[in-house]
Amino acid sequence: MRRQILLSILSCLFLPPVVAAVDVNLTGTAVTYGVLGRGLTWASGINQNFIADTYSSSIGACLTFNNNDSSQHTFALAAFITPDRALTTFTGSTAAWTSVPVTQSPGASGYTVTANGTLQLYVNLPSAARATFAISGGGGAGTVDAFYTLTPTPCGVSPAGTPQVCDRSVVGQAASSSTVILIPAPAAGQFIHVCGGFGSGDVASNGTLTLLSTGTAGTCGALGSTRWQYSPHTGGSNSPFGAGFGQLFQTDVAAQPLCFTNGASGATQFISLSYGVY
Repeated sequence: MRRQILLSILSCLFLPPVVAAVDVNLTGTAVTYGVLGRGLTWASGINQNFIADTYSSSIGACLTFNNNDSSQHTFALAAFITPDRALTTFTGSTAAWTSVPVTQSPGASGYTVTANGTLQLYVNLPSAARATFAISGGGGAGTVDAFYTLTPTPCGVSPAGTPQVCDRSVVGQAASSSTVILIPAPAAGQFIHVCGGFGSGDVASNGTLTLLSTGTAGTCGALGSTRWQYSPHTGGSNSPFGAGFGQLFQTDVAAQPLCFTNGASGATQFISLSYGVY
């Protein structure tokens, strides 16, 4: 018995230490071209919370990962923003940060960078004073050089090699005083991004609202936040809206549908949208 206890104690002593992610604070000066780190080990060095300043309320970050070895690596990336310039910590203060989606969807095992390859990922940072790029799940031998560029122009491609754009469309309608699911809930971790749309339909009287909202619990039985709205007018006047090749709005909760609500207009309202899911 004593021998078994001694062996248990010795085995615990020789277990590899569990390394928790720490904050790597890059704040102090907002730069266009920044460095998360050079020669970071895949085993632990990349698995940190990198906090950076921004310099514009309408900016994003292009993250570049240069793999320095001949093995493929995967990792997870989550992004967060805050409007509070005085907030310089992420660990222990996560409630003060708001999650924002990465433009490219991860593969089944995470984001993958090929052997001696380069991976670029883009994150939109609306109204952010600071951003945190929380990286986890990296492992294996070798190192990586990681950089970021603050830019409003998206970069990178999806894991399948296809740029993430508004490459889908939907046409729907809702009777007066009703709500329908316009776009079904996407997969876990994904959001619905709308680039433009067109609403039409007569009304009994002016002043009613037509809403586009995030659903809850995977349905439109109870609505979340309103993401876009417009007021149709008598005579069936059309309501076009759009952002060119950019994003007009998106659902603010992952894996939730986009809901279309027709107020008490007295007539059916029709809508068509261009959108993407990632």
